[in-house]
Amino acid sequence: MNFKKGLSLALALIITATILFFYVSFNGNFASKWMAKNTAEAYLQEKYEDGNFVLNVHGYNFKDGTYVFSYRVNEDGKAMLYHMEIGYQLLPKEIVYDYLDLDYE
Repeated sequence: MNFKKGLSLALALIITATILFFYVSFNGNFASKWMAKNTAEAYLQEKYEDGNFVLNVHGYNFKDGTYVFSYRVNEDGKAMLYHMEIGYQLLPKEIVYDYLDLDYE
C-alpha cells in the first residue's frame, strides 16, 4: 500500500511540475511580471513627470523572454500610443524597446 501511495504522489508531483514549467515558459512568472511592471512605471514616471500616461499590460513574449506593455500619452491634445518591451527572463529591469505605434489614431 505504501508503495502505491508514494508512486501516485510522485506521479502527481511530476505532472504538476510539468504543467507549471510549460505555463511559466509561455506566460512568464508572477514575480518577474511584477518587476517588469514596476520598471515600466518607474521609467514612465521619469519620462513623463506630469503623470500624463496610462499603462496597459499586454503579455509575455516567450520567444525572447520580454514583457510587452503599451502606454497612451496625451501630447498636445493628441493621444499617442507607445509600446515597450522589458526583459530579459527572471530579472526584467532592462527596457529593450520603446516605440511609437504609427497605426494608432
